[in-house]
Amino acid sequence: MSDHDILVLEDESLIAIDIEMTLDGAGYRDVRVFHDADSAASYLSAARPRAALLDMNLGNGQTSVGIASQLESAGVPFLFLTGYTNSTVDLPEPLAAHRKLTKPFNDDTLLRELQKLLEAGDAAP
Repeated sequence: MSDHDILVLEDESLIAIDIEMTLDGAGYRDVRVFHDADSAASYLSAARPRAALLDMNLGNGQTSVGIASQLESAGVPFLFLTGYTNSTVDLPEPLAAHRKLTKPFNDDTLLRELQKLLEAGDAAP
């Protein structure tokens, strides 16, 4: 596996660490973890990741919708992560069409979904 710039936006530290360790174990070396939307937005103002994994609900009333919109505009593929089977976040179009991975998920599922994102990003014009 080669290096990939993967953005992870997850407010729960233990989940973020688990995701980062899973990706590192699979050979993804350039993983950028953020715990709030403001930090992720600052990063996106200067960088363009190849793919992103976004927790939908970030606590304290924050969501990842703004970051998802930035990624959508930049053509960066992303996947929503959610602890809710029926999300409490109303997603505007075209964000509602993006895949969601329900927590808890296993490592194999996460890696398979990330590979799909990277392949979709590589196939984009």
